[in-house]
Amino acid sequence: MGELLMNGKYTTDVEYDFKNVEISENKVGYDDSIIKTSLKSSKSGELISKLVSSYNYVYMDENILEVANELYKHVEISALGVINFNNRVEGIIVREELFDLLGKPYGRDIYKNRNISEVMKPTKCFFYESNIFIIAEILKDELHEIDNAYYILVNKNHEFYGIFSTKRILIYLSDITQKDLDLSQRLQLSIVNEEDSLNGEHFETVSISKMAKGVGGDFYTIKKYEDNRWIIAVCDVSGKGISASLLTSLLGGMFNIYDFNNGLKNFIKILNNYIFKTFKLEKFITGILIDFNEKSGEFKLCDMGHSYLYICNDKKILKLKSKNNNYPIGITEDIEPVICKHRLLGGDTLFIYTDGIIDQTDLDDKVYSENRLELLLKKCGHKSIKEVKDDILGDIEKFKKTQTQQDDITFILLKYFEK
Repeated sequence: MGELLMNGKYTTDVEYDFKNVEISENKVGYDDSIIKTSLKSSKSGELISKLVSSYNYVYMDENILEVANELYKHVEISALGVINFNNRVEGIIVREELFDLLGKPYGRDIYKNRNISEVMKPTKCFFYESNIFIIAEILKDELHEIDNAYYILVNKNHEFYGIFSTKRILIYLSDITQKDLDLSQRLQLSIVNEEDSLNGEHFETVSISKMAKGVGGDFYTIKKYEDNRWIIAVCDVSGKGISASLLTSLLGGMFNIYDFNNGLKNFIKILNNYIFKTFKLEKFITGILIDFNEKSGEFKLCDMGHSYLYICNDKKILKLKSKNNNYPIGITEDIEPVICKHRLLGGDTLFIYTDGIIDQTDLDDKVYSENRLELLLKKCGHKSIKEVKDDILGDIEKFKKTQTQQDDITFILLKYFEK
C-alpha cells in the first residue's frame, strides 16, 4: 500500500495514531443495543486480524452505566472501541477496568450521569492486514508485561475493524513455537532414531538417543560406505532445543551426501569451515568420528574435543583419549585434525557416548559421574550389548529417580567378533 497521509502527515501502514481514524457508519450491532459491531472480512495468511478478540464499539456520548449494563449481558466482549460524532476513533474501554471503576465505593453514583468518553483511555491503532510478526516486534516490550493490553485495528479506509490483545499474540506465538517444536522433533527423529540396532558381518551395534527437550543437539550415525568400511560418529552440538536440532539436521545431511572414500580428515575440515563461517562461534560441535574396518577390526579415530569413548571386554575397560587434542568443530578456521589408529579384538565392545549421562544429577544435585559409569561397564564385559544398553539406561533411571533429564543422552555400543 505504501504510506498513507493522515492529519497532514505521513504514517506507516502498520501503526496509526489512536485519534482521527475514520470509521464507517454502516455497522451491525446487537439489535438496538448501544454496543455496535463492525463488519468482518475473511483474510488468509499471518495477519493480525486473525487475532481479533472483539469487533465491538460504542459512541463516546453513551452513558457509562448503560454501557456497563450492556457489557454485563455480553460476557464474550472483553473491550470496546470508542468513536466520536464524526465516526473517528477516540479510545478504548476495557471491560474489567470499567467494572472495577464502578465497583468502587459510590462508583455507580459518581458516574451515573457521565459519558463513556470520561473513562475511556487512548491506545495504539494498527492496520488490520499487518503481519502478526511485525506487530509482535513493535509490541515486544508490552508482550513482557504481566497485564493484558488491548489495541485497535482499522481497515484501509481508516474504519474501525476490531480489537486485539497482547494475550492473543502470546497465545498465537506459543502455538507457532509448539508447531515448530513438533516439526523439529519429527525431522530429528527421521535423522536420529531414538533406538536403533545393526548387524554387520563382524559386529553388532545398538544405539540410543534420548532428547531432554524433545529436540536437541545429540547426533549419531553408522554408515557403510564401501565393503567392510563404516563411518561411526557420535556428536554433541552446543546448546539445546530447536537451534541445536537444526545443526543435527545439518549433520545428518552432510554425513549422508559426503563420499567418505575422500577421507575422514577431509570431511572434518569441510564440516568445520562450514560451521565456523555459518554460525560464527555461536554454535560448535564436539564429537567422536571413526572410520572402521570391520574385517580387520582396525579403526581410525578422530576425537574432536569430546573424549567420551571406551573399549571394554570381560577383563578390563580402557578409556581412549588422543594425545593430540583437536579443537571442537566450528571453533576455529582451517584446522588440521589429528587422527589416531586403534584395533578391536574379538569380544571387545566399543562404547561412545555424550556427556548427558555423566552430567545427570539426582534429587540431591549429585552428578552421575564418569566413575559410576566405569564401575557399571566393568560388570558388563560378558553381557550382550542389548543387556549392557538396558543396564546403562536402568542405572541412570535408578540414580536420578524423579529428577528431570537435564541433557540429551546418546550412546553407541558396538561389539566386535573376529572370524
